[in-house]
Amino acid sequence: MRRTSIVQPIDEATLIELTQDAIVDQFLALEPDVLMGGGAQYFLPKGVPGGKRTDGRNLVDELVAGGYTYVADKAGLTAIDPTRVTRAVGLFNLSHLNYELDRGPTAEPSLAEMTTKAIDILSRNQGGYFLMVEGGRIDHALHATNAIRAVTDAVAFDDAIQAALDKVDLANTLIVVTADHDHTMVINGYSRRAGPTTPTSAGILGVVKDIVTGEPSRDAENMPYSVLSFGNGENRVAGARSTMPPLTDDVASAPGYHQEAGVKMGLESETHGGGDIMLMASGAGATRFKGTMVNTRVFALVKQALGF
Repeated sequence: MRRTSIVQPIDEATLIELTQDAIVDQFLALEPDVLMGGGAQYFLPKGVPGGKRTDGRNLVDELVAGGYTYVADKAGLTAIDPTRVTRAVGLFNLSHLNYELDRGPTAEPSLAEMTTKAIDILSRNQGGYFLMVEGGRIDHALHATNAIRAVTDAVAFDDAIQAALDKVDLANTLIVVTADHDHTMVINGYSRRAGPTTPTSAGILGVVKDIVTGEPSRDAENMPYSVLSFGNGENRVAGARSTMPPLTDDVASAPGYHQEAGVKMGLESETHGGGDIMLMASGAGATRFKGTMVNTRVFALVKQALGF
């Protein structure tokens, strides 16, 4: 018997929704003890405010019925008692979590706060635990060539690492910090040290300054240029830079500024780079993580640390 199948075209938006649903389903199939972040829209069905699931399932209700404690804001996370709660899900935004620069101080917890609460819950497991913490929006800001948000989220990730270091006993805990790729952002050299980036000082987000005079350095068209720029991205000057207003610290460090790029790309379409990335480790078994290695080797070493 012959069967004939008819394949119907599917639009990109629907494909993304189906893919996101599938990713959430894969997460939950693993039955993690703790899951925190954004993306609540893919846990809720269409028909529920903000929901996008196409299969009618309300995964929040299913998780609560399965014994999970569910929270949706910073206050809820703070209220979790780790001596009583063993499984928790926190979904703090329908979509992505906000960038750290834009995060409300009461609505969404910081990455460090989520990390601390996760460790408080998981550390009661006498058999040990594995926790993955991702500063995922660093990548988003870099694709948009928006250095201020990329750097600010990198600091938030660093704060989360410090929070973990402060909570655990490194005699029996391994902390590994790395990335899956780099981007095309570069630091332009020969600049006077700018000092920390603060509300009153652009720091590394500003323009290159002459080491001797402290005045803005100039390119071949006698125009100032920023310390940070990208190999490709959305902000490539059309024509000569000399036709544009001179770049200043205030402009280059503004929240809405997108650093200049060498190759013109679409909005938020800066590419990944091909450079080496950092790999750092502290604690039990950290000496295995040294030298230059193929990135897939990191996965094998983490498995080894877990006893597999």
